[in-house]
Amino acid sequence: MFYHDMFYFLFSLNVLVHRSYNTFQRNPLVTKLVPAIGIVIFVLWGLQPLMQLSRKIFLEVEDLTRDSQSYTLIWFKRL
Repeated sequence: MFYHDMFYFLFSLNVLVHRSYNTFQRNPLVTKLVPAIGIVIFVLWGLQPLMQLSRKIFLEVEDLTRDSQSYTLIWFKRL
């Protein structure tokens, strides 16, 4: 029974990947938007740890929980 379920899972996964690939091939706008969306996600989620590390190293601030940068970045993520 396990192999039967695994076969249908792999078949469904194959169909999903094939359709997604065909969508990317037909629409060049989607191909251009995917890296841009990745960069935006990195900026939103990667900027906060980088800023906290730089404040800790250069400004020697130990308590980073109540600063205005944290509030701004958390507010930005919730949008």
